[in-house]
Amino acid sequence: MSPRLLDVRGLSAGYRGIPAVRDVDLVVDAGEVVALLGPNGAGKTTTLLAVSGLVDRLAGEIAVCGRSTAGMRPAAIARAGVAHVPEDRGLFARLTVRENLRVAARRSRPPIELVLDYFPELAPLIDRRVGLLSCGEQQLLAIARALVADPKLLLVDEMSLGLSPVLVERLLPLVRRVADETGAGVLVVEQHVDLALSIADRAYVLRHGEVALHERGEVLRANPQLLADSYLGGPRAD
Repeated sequence: MSPRLLDVRGLSAGYRGIPAVRDVDLVVDAGEVVALLGPNGAGKTTTLLAVSGLVDRLAGEIAVCGRSTAGMRPAAIARAGVAHVPEDRGLFARLTVRENLRVAARRSRPPIELVLDYFPELAPLIDRRVGLLSCGEQQLLAIARALVADPKLLLVDEMSLGLSPVLVERLLPLVRRVADETGAGVLVVEQHVDLALSIADRAYVLRHGEVALHERGEVLRANPQLLADSYLGGPRAD
């Protein structure tokens, strides 16, 4: 059985003591891509932020690689093996591509050249300032920067935001490749549902901050009405 990299049980999390997600159960295993889907405002980003320790956990438990993250600061959670690619990408615009990658790299981590094998488009841009890159190039860099830290668990929030459909179709299979080749677990929030399900082993659908559906990717690909019902308020399924 693959190691369990993320185990979320009964999670409630939110802002200023007000929960944005409630009673969420969610797991990610090694080498697995899990899609976190749902309409805008459903709590997808909040869930990722809670796993990274960036928003308040009001109830429930989160374990990364078998270790509870209770009381851990975000930096400690990152050192435990969690890499988070946020919706705004979190890059240093005044630094070069190389410098952004070096910030994330640590001793004994994969060399930058190895990570660039996934993203050859970045090689000729290696000494260019990030602020001069296109949106698509910045997204490539954001994922590359996460990988150079050699994560056990990769969280990717709205990778396709602001990108062309052609680039989205290029990036999502790369996420699948990363999971297959490195054994990392990936939890991806994505608005392009069909593309997300094309690479996902399993998917959770959030609605109004709660899990409305949890199913294998292949089942949802074959039953689009099941997915539509979960978005629109059909019967809850586990």
